[in-house]
Amino acid sequence: MNQSNNHRNILKISSTVVHEAASKVSPGTVATRLADIVPLLVHASQTKRGWLNDFADDVVHVPQDLYEVLLAYQELVVRKAA
Repeated sequence: MNQSNNHRNILKISSTVVHEAASKVSPGTVATRLADIVPLLVHASQTKRGWLNDFADDVVHVPQDLYEVLLAYQELVVRKAA
């Protein structure tokens, strides 16, 4: 499979809203799976897409346990770099 087709398969966001979470979101927001958006965000970051900076100050809501895992991972990366 060539790289273009590979990107099309990997970088595909689901148009399905997570229904059980839909009642908990504010108007103007969408509930979606993290697994659906992370590959797109990573690709946009790696290819230095300017539009990504437009959202740099937006607040993102994440579950408490994910936040704690990210903090622990950040600490691990910082320690490893020192």
